[in-house]
Amino acid sequence: SVCDGGTCQVVACGSESYSEPNKVDYRGCQTRTQKGYTCQSWSEQVPFEHSFTPARFAASGVGPHNYCRNPTRSDAGIWCFIIDGNGVERFDYCDAIGEERLQQDDLTVSGPVTVVSSDSRVVYPGITTVAPEPQGTSQP
Repeated sequence: SVCDGGTCQVVACGSESYSEPNKVDYRGCQTRTQKGYTCQSWSEQVPFEHSFTPARFAASGVGPHNYCRNPTRSDAGIWCFIIDGNGVERFDYCDAIGEERLQQDDLTVSGPVTVVSSDSRVVYPGITTVAPEPQGTSQP
């Protein structure tokens, strides 16, 4: 969300799908990097100053949000500046959440849901993740 003077607006993300191999067309909701860092908002200059502003790179999906994007058209894919790194790294690459991950978890997602996943590292924005019930337990 973006807040200005006590008024906040939620910046919506788009589809998790992409067609380009380097994901330049990714407009999904990923805000965590491959190493688990939180992404810095593209419209912020703290903790890292950068030139990838929404005014200059809007066509690349950069905006007042912290979703991973690929404004540099890097062959390595989507990335972001990080806010909780080790002080040495400024950025990290991201994996799209994507349909592939949902299929790997054997999930069908539609509407408001609670995701049951054995992988506690998976972050689905706006979706609650809970651990699955152990096999063979009965429900009351």
